[in-house]
Amino acid sequence: MATEIKSASTPRRSIDWESIRRKIDDIDGSGSGARRDTGTAMSVLRARAKALAQKPESAEAESARMELLEFRMGTERWGVELSLVREVEFLEKLAPVPCTPWFVLGVIQLRGRVVAVNDLRLMLHLPVDAEVRKPKAVLLGDESREMAIVADAVIGTLTVSRKALGPAPATAGATKQRYVLGVAPGPVAILDGRKLLEEPSMRVNETVAAGR
Repeated sequence: MATEIKSASTPRRSIDWESIRRKIDDIDGSGSGARRDTGTAMSVLRARAKALAQKPESAEAESARMELLEFRMGTERWGVELSLVREVEFLEKLAPVPCTPWFVLGVIQLRGRVVAVNDLRLMLHLPVDAEVRKPKAVLLGDESREMAIVADAVIGTLTVSRKALGPAPATAGATKQRYVLGVAPGPVAILDGRKLLEEPSMRVNETVAAGR
């Protein structure tokens, strides 16, 4: 708590408010506060109107970029097109499914839907980080299909130029080259999300009643 100190011997001086106003006006350089910076305000409004009137970016320029969700699998950084990402959930209540490929960990239930969870670390022969306690399930989907892939950690979003993508290394193996669109600077390997969704072995076509 601040303490106010008063001196009985010091006479109270009146405040010259008019003088203070004049000094403020002199600093502002424009006299009345109501009239101050009218020209600047108009300039700002004109700049905003000009920006709003600009044509939207062309489809060609838009297609030259990729908006990605960046995540980590093992020690490597990966990305997948953000337009295909439906949601990200903690990988919990995983139910194994018999007679499925070795990279299908099982299924999870999301609001009445059963979604297959695929461990691409196994399919792509990536090192598995044993210290990861809470991996994520990245749900991918389009108009008719959906699936989930396991991520050790989600890093964030990333925008890259398609022209900046390089090919997957020749030593990556046939499986990795099949599902990798390219490699962005970083390096960040970009998954072909649509090709993953089209892969029948990565989906489990089952539904359950909501609330079960």
